[in-house]
Amino acid sequence: IGDSHIKSGYFSQPFMEKLNAYYAQKYKGNLFFNFQFFCKTGTKYSDYNDLAELDEQLITEKPDLVIVSLGTNDAFSGSARVNFYEKVNHLVTKIKTLSPGASILLTT
Repeated sequence: IGDSHIKSGYFSQPFMEKLNAYYAQKYKGNLFFNFQFFCKTGTKYSDYNDLAELDEQLITEKPDLVIVSLGTNDAFSGSARVNFYEKVNHLVTKIKTLSPGASILLTT
């Protein structure tokens, strides 16, 4: 989950393919990685509060790991000055509720 810097698998797609090729050879195809990404350009933490598409993806994909890479737009827009930790907590709570088996990694 993130903003423009993770847009459309620019990094994740080639990385996923390399991981799958390596582990397919090492473990005879019994392990694979499937990266899904969800991004909206220019978003802040609060923008993800009511996105039905994100909710649907968290429910249907059943991720093992959710990496949230947000915060830059919050800092530049000034929205980080007001209730920033509450906004982060809201998104983390949403992820835990919709994908309870997922680990969460926060980055910026």
